[in-house]
Amino acid sequence: MKDQIPFVPRIALAGVLRQIFPVSSIALKFFPQLEADLQESESRIEPKEYLAGALFALVGYFIGVFLVLFLMALASQGISAAAKMMPIALFFGVAVGGAAFSYILLYPRLLAGKRKYDMEHDLLFATRHMMVQTSAGVPVFDSMVSISQEYGNASLDYGAISREFRDIVKEVRSGKDLAQALEESAEKNPSQLYRRMMLQLSNATRAGANTSLTLREVVSVLSNEQQVGIRKYGSQLNTLAMFYIFTCIVAPALGIIFLAIAATLIDMPFGEPLFAVLLAVMAGVQFMFIGLIKSRRPVVAL
Repeated sequence: MKDQIPFVPRIALAGVLRQIFPVSSIALKFFPQLEADLQESESRIEPKEYLAGALFALVGYFIGVFLVLFLMALASQGISAAAKMMPIALFFGVAVGGAAFSYILLYPRLLAGKRKYDMEHDLLFATRHMMVQTSAGVPVFDSMVSISQEYGNASLDYGAISREFRDIVKEVRSGKDLAQALEESAEKNPSQLYRRMMLQLSNATRAGANTSLTLREVVSVLSNEQQVGIRKYGSQLNTLAMFYIFTCIVAPALGIIFLAIAATLIDMPFGEPLFAVLLAVMAGVQFMFIGLIKSRRPVVAL
């Protein structure tokens, strides 16, 4: 997501969104976390531009869903049926538009979560690598250089850690202090474990302390954190399973029964268009629930 907004056509980014900038600049006050989410997801989009895209999607999908349901009812059953369909079309227009708006706002956080997962997946192994080298007398910077250079080697690849270390090495070689480069890397990273490690290394570097002992403590903490995460995930699965049964099985069945009874009582059109929208909504709910379960899965790299 370097330069694009989900669910928003690229043609809208060219000029239409600029007309929404005054509104999005005001609305940005209600979403203070958006700037940090975009920074942690490594996006180059400005917060006001991204929020303008979310507002564009909200209005666009509301109008699109409303018109589709209204025109389908008008074409199949006439003007009277279309008039009765308007409340339902309004409801689903608001629901779909609101869902698109919410997903777009959450998308940078989802990308930041994926980046966090990638960082923490290899963090323990990279830290052990640094601990072994510093215990043998290798300076911290040289150890980071060795990790960054091994990025691309399938057998010794530390993934996102290697890429992050490569940026730190470039900053230091361009003249920046190592401790400062470590602190800046920690500030823009979504992983709390990575931040803690970088800040501890930065403090040890500034104080001239033994970094191998610091890294040994970090390795111990990371191992314990992963073990706690595994136990916590096991306890969460039962709650997620109950929530899934209610949301994806019980609620849709009861909803369809309620709509069928309402259609009989107030002579409301209840045909294929409404079923198609319900099916699309349920598919979206299933997709979001799968993402929720995957996001809860702990990083295991013991």
